[in-house]
Formats: sequence, C-alpha cells, structure tokens
Amino acid sequence: MKTLLSASIAATLLVGAFHAGAASRNDTVDFSSGTGGWVGLPQVDGQGSSIEANGGVGGSAGFRTLNVETWGLNWTNSTNPAFIGDFTQDHSVTFSLDIKVNNIFSIEDGIEVPRHLMVELRDYEHYAENGIWTSVWFDLGSISQADGWQHLSATIADTNSSALPAGWSYYDGTDATTLPQGVSFSSLLKGVDEIAFSTIVNGNFYDYRYFDVTVDNIGVTTAVPEPATYATLAAGLLVVGLMRARRRKNG
Repeated sequence: MKTLLSASIAATLLVGAFHAGAASRNDTVDFSSGTGGWVGLPQVDGQGSSIEANGGVGGSAGFRTLNVETWGLNWTNSTNPAFIGDFTQDHSVTFSLDIKVNNIFSIEDGIEVPRHLMVELRDYEHYAENGIWTSVWFDLGSISQADGWQHLSATIADTNSSALPAGWSYYDGTDATTLPQGVSFSSLLKGVDEIAFSTIVNGNFYDYRYFDVTVDNIGVTTAVPEPATYATLAAGLLVVGLMRARRRKNG
C-alpha cells in the first residue's frame, strides 16, 4: 500500500513539474500596451518605427516602420526575457509574427519588389570574433506588397540538438554555413542576447529600397504537452507501483 501511495505521489509531483515548466516562455507582443522591448528604426523627421493605433491586424495596434531609403529593416529585442536567455530549458520553441508590406519600392527600377525575412538568435558573448555576433537563423520566406498580412513562424523542435536543424543556418560574420568545431546548436541557444527579425538575410547583398512595413503579434511559444501526456505518465507510474506492491504481497 505504501508503494502504491508513493507511486501516486510521485506521479502527481512529476505531472506538476512538467506542467509548471511547460509554458514558461509564452508571450505575444501585440503593441496595444507598448513595444514589449521591440526596437526598430529611430524616429527622425517623421520616419522610423512607431506604434500605429489602428495599423495592425484587424485594425488593432501595429508597429510600423517607414524609411525613405535604406538597405533593409531590423526589429530587435534584447530586453524582454521571453525572447532571450537560455532556450535549452524549453524542449521546443516557436517564434512567429504577423507582417504586412505596405511598400518595398525599388527607386532605381520604379517597381515594387519582394524581400525575404529571417529570424535570428544572436549571441554577443561567445565565439564572436572582431566584434561580430554569432547566431543561428532561419529564412521565414518572401514578403511583398502583394501578400497582404502574412503569419510567418519558425520552430526549433529540439533546443538541445547538437547539429543545426533542417532549415537553420549559422552566422559569424563570414561565409560559414556550418557550425565550427567545438560549437553546437544548443550551446548558442544557451545564451541568446538578442533576437531579430530582419529583411537583411545573412550572406546576401542589397541595394537601397524605400520601405514601409508593419509588424504585429510578435510571439514566442513553448510547446505544451497534451493533457493525455500527463495522464499516460501518471497511469504508467501507478501501474509500476501496483506491480511492486503485488510482488511484495506474493513474495
């Protein structure tokens, strides 16, 4: 009986532990109450990044960046703890945002043009050489005026992976595409100092463009196990306890 009771207590504690750590990073910045740590271009003479009250998805608040001529746009966050720090504490994580291109205009060609958008997890403290950050990044795909609002996301299924997952790349200021010796994917994820969404994809060359782009609902989500997972875990532990109790009784 004591064995069965111990198994039941252990099951309860383990389920509680899984539940407590499952959603530790979930956060979505919808710009209704500020930027949530997100930084775009500084405001100068009516250009730059600012919250637009009705500029987001469905007429909600959005974070609009307007610039007459630049290489590309960056939205970065180095202060919100949900988007930085040690990601290996969470088994899997998804980064997402909604984005709308009002204009990406080529002044030289006189036409609207597409750009790709990446999400990048930057480490400024380790492995960096010549003052350049190191990072892992993912190409979220093409964005253009013709797309309207797009919801883009990237998932790291296993944050403790040693190798780069499919679709993810490595950056250290050079043309490297693979992790250097002694550096693993998870070691970079242990100390993320900054997250960035950027139209300047690593390894590409860019001309000046006129940009007018709005982002909204920038989120980070930790995968939460289904309730059935907890039930299966508890049931398994209870069965083990019951079997041990029977063995002792029969012995």
